[in-house]
Amino acid sequence: MAEDKDWRPAAEHSGCLLRLQRLLERAQGFRLLILSHNRPKYRDNLIARLREAQPDSAVLDLRQLGSLAAFEDALAQQQVRQVHLLNLESLRKEQRQDFFKGLNYHREHIARTCGGFLLVWLPEHLIAKLAVEAADFWAWREQVFDFILPKEPEKRRYTSLVDTANLDRSAKQKRIHEIKEFLSNSSDQASLTNADLKEELGILFKSIGEYEQAEYMMKEAIKEYTELDEAESCAKTKFVLASLLTAKGDYEQAMKLLKEQILPVLRQLKKDVEEALAMGQVADILETRGKLDEALEIRKKKELPVYKRFGLERLKAFAMGKIADILVARGEFDKALRIWRQEGLPIYERLGDVREKAVTMGRIADVLQFRGQFDEALKIREQEELPVYERLGDIREQAVTKGKIADILWFCGHADEALRIREQEVLPVFEHLGDTQNLMFGRVNFAILLHDMDTIANRVKIDKLLRLALADAKRLKLPREIEWIESIMQKVAA
Repeated sequence: MAEDKDWRPAAEHSGCLLRLQRLLERAQGFRLLILSHNRPKYRDNLIARLREAQPDSAVLDLRQLGSLAAFEDALAQQQVRQVHLLNLESLRKEQRQDFFKGLNYHREHIARTCGGFLLVWLPEHLIAKLAVEAADFWAWREQVFDFILPKEPEKRRYTSLVDTANLDRSAKQKRIHEIKEFLSNSSDQASLTNADLKEELGILFKSIGEYEQAEYMMKEAIKEYTELDEAESCAKTKFVLASLLTAKGDYEQAMKLLKEQILPVLRQLKKDVEEALAMGQVADILETRGKLDEALEIRKKKELPVYKRFGLERLKAFAMGKIADILVARGEFDKALRIWRQEGLPIYERLGDVREKAVTMGRIADVLQFRGQFDEALKIREQEELPVYERLGDIREQAVTKGKIADILWFCGHADEALRIREQEVLPVFEHLGDTQNLMFGRVNFAILLHDMDTIANRVKIDKLLRLALADAKRLKLPREIEWIESIMQKVAA
């Protein structure tokens, strides 16, 4: 019995399957488990999945055995940790009644003979009969697991992070209004529809910089998924929440969520692509903290191979772009530019991913700006970045881009305009978002501008900005930034 290559357990069974897997991994001694199902092929794939994780197992089929005596003889020959008993429904009514009675009277012998897990797979209509006709055997059950598939599966709307990110701000606001209106008129009872819409609402709020509302809606969705035992959707929503925490600079909480609540679930459910994405989030945090080698290893060994295996062109381009970021941090600018121009931009253009194209153009502008090619960099910022973020309603990226425009203006001698942008259009946005890391950088860069303009006149303001930035750097545990800010403070004080 081999699991179908492309088979996946139904999302609504993900929580039940995880609980079963954990019980099978940890419990010792004889354990009787009852498992209900209504589709033999689906049952067989579940059994194959469980046996792959625990090869020390066997399957006893009553279509072949035909009687209690034959079952007991076969059971005695199995020196394994798990025995799956199936197709009791294939017995004739009289045979089935005799089998139930036999289970009741021979339960102690069966427990001694088995010594491990006995997993009895039954169609839904036989569960009640077992409970009545073999009451003493039934009383020995450890748990009952429900793997019933609905006759008409509930239609679900799955939110695409990429599609949502590329919606114009007006379309996002319209969708937010629609979801709010629907939820205000829906029942308070937990449902997949409501949970999915709450997750979508959280993603929409995140995309327009309403981080507080985004976090609230994601947590509400997680709460509802948990109530529905929807472990897969719960883990995916926690991943989006972790990305929000990362954007806000709450790296400790994001990393804890990824390592303790997201990755273990995705691994057990064999969600390879989602696991690779979560590992990419881990790499983002490691890179931010200066652990470039660890981040690069994740990108090359745990992300890229998965995206290549599944033919996921966009995600491959995204991971390559992240590798290019690390190359820039190491000073390998030409290699990074080649990746962005040859392996990123063409794919995003073909797929119509305007946001990632703008992000990639911004990375190219970063290198041009570092090299002193200010006119080219400014052209990209003003023509290919800022208009896109404004149209998408992405206020975070707007503020980041405006900060970089302010730097160019400063270098080109437009000090007053650079200061105005930093003070009025950049810092207030990061404060509103609670984006601690960008707020830290914004304060330092503003302090540097004030220092270069008039240190004596601005000393109090400079000192306050740098102290706030240093406190954030220490809280975020960013060693490179701590050293950088302390060196600036020494120069200012000199």
